[in-house]
Amino acid sequence: MSFFRRYGPGWWVRLFGLALLDGIVVALIPSLIDRGATVALISILVGALGLNYVFLSARAMPFRWLAPGMVFLVLMMLWPIIFTVWVALTNWSTGNFITKDQAIDRLTKGGSYLMESEQAQLVELYIYRDPSLTSAADPLADLKLLARTETGDYYYGSPRLRDSAAAEEPTLDCCTPAGEAGAEPSPLGAASLADLGAVDGDGDGIPETVGAYTKLRLVDIGSISGFLDQLVLDVPGRGQARVRTFSSAVLAEQRFTYDEATDTLYDRLNEAACPAEDGNFVCAGERLDPGWREFQGFENFTDIAGNERIRTPFLRIFVWNVVFAVSVVLLQLVLGLGLALTFEDRRMKGRGFYRSLLLIPWAAPGFIVILVWRGLLNPTYGPVNNLLEASWLAQLSHSTWPKWLVAVLLAACTAALLWMVAGMLRRRRWFASILGILGAAVVIWFVYKILGPGFGTREVSIPWVQPTGNWFWSKLAVILVTMWQGFPYFFLICTGALQAIPTDMKEAAKVDGASPFQVFWKVTFPLLMVGIAPLIIASFAFNFNAFVNIFLLTAGGPPVSGYGVPFGETDILISFVFDLAVESGRGGQYALAAAATFFIFFIVATISAISFRFTKRLEEIYGSL
Repeated sequence: MSFFRRYGPGWWVRLFGLALLDGIVVALIPSLIDRGATVALISILVGALGLNYVFLSARAMPFRWLAPGMVFLVLMMLWPIIFTVWVALTNWSTGNFITKDQAIDRLTKGGSYLMESEQAQLVELYIYRDPSLTSAADPLADLKLLARTETGDYYYGSPRLRDSAAAEEPTLDCCTPAGEAGAEPSPLGAASLADLGAVDGDGDGIPETVGAYTKLRLVDIGSISGFLDQLVLDVPGRGQARVRTFSSAVLAEQRFTYDEATDTLYDRLNEAACPAEDGNFVCAGERLDPGWREFQGFENFTDIAGNERIRTPFLRIFVWNVVFAVSVVLLQLVLGLGLALTFEDRRMKGRGFYRSLLLIPWAAPGFIVILVWRGLLNPTYGPVNNLLEASWLAQLSHSTWPKWLVAVLLAACTAALLWMVAGMLRRRRWFASILGILGAAVVIWFVYKILGPGFGTREVSIPWVQPTGNWFWSKLAVILVTMWQGFPYFFLICTGALQAIPTDMKEAAKVDGASPFQVFWKVTFPLLMVGIAPLIIASFAFNFNAFVNIFLLTAGGPPVSGYGVPFGETDILISFVFDLAVESGRGGQYALAAAATFFIFFIVATISAISFRFTKRLEEIYGSL
């Protein structure tokens, strides 16, 4: 008991946790060795040894508080970065996932490449059934096939339908030829049918029963006649025994064999050698799938920089990406700052309520908001286009009100708005004046729709988010929706920054004769930028990678054709990488997409570094004020 008290419960909990961790690591070692995952094996061993040292050594006690964070840092940041680097240096893509040995096994032992020529070997076929396993859901559950070749080899196992997927590593119940039995279980099953309980009553070499399975007679064929010619028995290393009749099958053998000395496949159908080139075997100019992943160095990086069919789309998307991010950040800043200045006036009633309402676009789930906007901007049924058509005004005037009266009322609303704008301008309320002018412009649009030719019947079919629409409207929709979604953030930070600016500096500027605009531009705005400039840079980086907005609103469209990679007019770099990795017409080009992420990283890092140098100058100039 004194021994347990000496170390305390904390020590035993730590010891138990480390023992559990070490047990898991030891259990993983054989699996990682079998898979050839050398990097993962070394990483896990080094990590486990490091954790044991940190939690068992008294010298490493300070690191115990850092260990959990370091573990998550490695798992969530360093390991994905290392894996991305490794993928970018390979040919990882659709058809090139597996290792070379796995690809050779699938080409030479799988069911993808089989040949059934006129010289294909015919084998005897016998069908067995176990009535206790009969199932209406699976008509093959109670069946077994026995094939006997001319050389006396037996193949006994469960069949499948020809159009169903074959197992990656097919196995049989019987029979492993003499001399092939090894330490590991053979995919050909037992050594003989006798090991499965076969009974051969007449001594013809074909058992009447194999365990609970009984050989079917010709009169029993009616129950399986509907799919008899679709039955297939996969034979590991040989091919497939494809049923032809009730008593015969043809052995479709492997088309390819591998010559390790020359590292080539031999095509038995065309009698030609297939050399290995860039992760695939090539036969008569045709690349065979599957291929394998292999190290290619900086080839993917040189493709992006040097291949015109990839470089041109990348640069084109980069320019639009910068325009999109800068436009969105500027619009969000202008709108957010303008609203913050408007609500800074203490004479306004209900400021807290209005501020809460303005935070709704930012607080709402982003993907839901984008889907709502996609419906609002629908070219045919969207409320935005329907509102711009002003058909509701036409219906209103036709039903009860005369046309001239509707126009007069709208004209009066316009005059009232302009009168309010004039008052705001006299008091130098610039942002409120701009909002009033925009409101007046909207009302004037409605007046035009009523008094103009067609009287509210002209269709406004702006292709905001149409997949094959106009690039200008699609880009404008993406910018406006993203601006609307993010301006509350700038409104919030500008509101806080404005309240932190000393009022005596503004009063001193007014005493010196500065106008309200000069006070804002010379005093308020520079001090404001000292506080919010880093947040503007962070917002630029966030909007530079605004994948959700692009993907859900326009899916990158309208599409652009004629290049070596898929992309659309509204694609930004991050959605372009997604298209490469997931939606490429030639399958996923994961290695090329991984290489493109490095260009994105260096672009954002460079812009951020330049911007932070600018903010540092602001701090040096205005930080002491």
